[in-house]
Amino acid sequence: MLRARVHALTAAAAASLLLALPAAAQMSGGLALSVSDSAPRRVSVSVGERTFFHSPPDGLWSVATDWAEGWPSGWVHASPASVERDGDWTIVSGEIALPGGALRVRDAYRLEAGLVRGVRRWTWTRKEILPRATLSVRWVVPGAINAKPMMPGVASRHARAVLGRHAGREL
Repeated sequence: MLRARVHALTAAAAASLLLALPAAAQMSGGLALSVSDSAPRRVSVSVGERTFFHSPPDGLWSVATDWAEGWPSGWVHASPASVERDGDWTIVSGEIALPGGALRVRDAYRLEAGLVRGVRRWTWTRKEILPRATLSVRWVVPGAINAKPMMPGVASRHARAVLGRHAGREL
């Protein structure tokens, strides 16, 4: 799970994510990205009959609107309202209704050499600042055993700090 903590969301934020599959799945070919036709729409990535990951049942997009005891709270979820294709990109879009306005969300996905590239854009529709928001990227991995949350933003920041100290310079 990837979460980006944003104290004040004013206009737009974008995130890019590469979703990797096990090597056996990449070599077997037949990697497919699909979006269900019925509401709530679900995005999934599969090879043949095996689904490697899919969007959560409560919605592809999630945003926490508050913090409680040091953790995000007041979660609001939504699923895509529309799907379109532009070349090799699959684009899903919709909005999350929040107090004081709507948060528009647009994801674009494309298959790239055994990986799925995902680009998410969040756009706050009001001029007033959204005082608290935790933007979340979540995927369900069927059959995962001992799965732990993965937070690349935190992990990479920590890695840069540690590597920078060991190299005698800040990265």
